[in-house]
Amino acid sequence: MKKYIWGRVGISFHLTEEEFRILSSGMDEDKAVDLLRSKLASGEFLPSGETYFPVGGDGDVDGWMLSEEITLDL
Repeated sequence: MKKYIWGRVGISFHLTEEEFRILSSGMDEDKAVDLLRSKLASGEFLPSGETYFPVGGDGDVDGWMLSEEITLDL
């Protein structure tokens, strides 16, 4: 049986000036979301920052429940 654990992963994106302008302008949220989803799907990101898998996860019955929090500094 496969289950999953839930966690939050800190990541960084390398952006062009145009990509940064799109994200920082706040004018077109849909375009910004599409840009970030595209970067995630193509693997254009680096793990960095606070990453953790909390006790209890997200409460979904298909998830494993950790007995203690796992924290990584990436």
